[in-house]
Amino acid sequence: VTITPEVVSRSVNRAIMADLVKLYRESDLGMRLPAYDGRKSLYTAGVLPFTSKEFIVKLVDEEDGVHGP
Repeated sequence: VTITPEVVSRSVNRAIMADLVKLYRESDLGMRLPAYDGRKSLYTAGVLPFTSKEFIVKLVDEEDGVHGP
């Protein structure tokens, strides 16, 4: 897993992956529920339907809200 721009916080990385799973589990992840270590490794109980794929996930800072900076 590569997250860009690079994030140093494991909790932010996990939030990104949680949103990715919420958005793409049914469509692109083949209904797999991955386990993520917070850094570079993502594990599933079976093969994903791709070898490499780019996803776009946008996070909203909860302190700023949807319309904040």
